Amino acid sequence: MPRIKWYHNGQPVREHNGVMMSLSPQGEAVLRLAEAFPEDAGVYECKAVNRAGQISTSTTLQVESMSPGTKFISSIRMRSETFFFKNRI
Repeated sequence: MPRIKWYHNGQPVREHNGVMMSLSPQGEAVLRLAEAFPEDAGVYECKAVNRAGQISTSTTLQVESMSPGTKFISSIRMRSETFFFKNRI
């Protein structure tokens, strides 16, 4: 399995309460944000490294304020990426 590193605006992302990282046996690297705030906006990059080399992919997250009482009801899917930055490695 590759070593996976996540970056937000060039800075390493650390797993903590509300930020979860996982790698499935099928090679899907997932970064999940429980909530997104304006400071979470920016470029997210996923780097995978193994003996054969390295590869990376990135996406941009835009965060807009929601009105009180508004609920998030679905994720947005673009190609293989979702709000959770799901990518096959």
